[in-house]
Amino acid sequence: MANYQNIVPPVPFIADADFSACGIYKLMAPASTFNYVKASISGCNPIPVGVLQNDPCAGGEATVMVIGFTKGRARTNACDLVAGKFLKGASDGFFEPLTV
Repeated sequence: MANYQNIVPPVPFIADADFSACGIYKLMAPASTFNYVKASISGCNPIPVGVLQNDPCAGGEATVMVIGFTKGRARTNACDLVAGKFLKGASDGFFEPLTV
């Protein structure tokens, strides 16, 4: 079994909202305040910077994996999500399969 290792550690930001209930492994985007992140509302506007690795409250440290391997939360049915399928950001910060 392969053993993967991240070269770049997660980057610390400040949470713009409360992510303690359901924010972990969602796409994050830059907020309007410097060094703050918010949940990405779609895959293109604003552009996601990474995936949230913890569940901070508003104003807490949000650890975001910008480059490297991570888990992600997907919203899909079992037929759409298969190995090798490309993913995109959904309107609620979850991943969803890219349909062409």
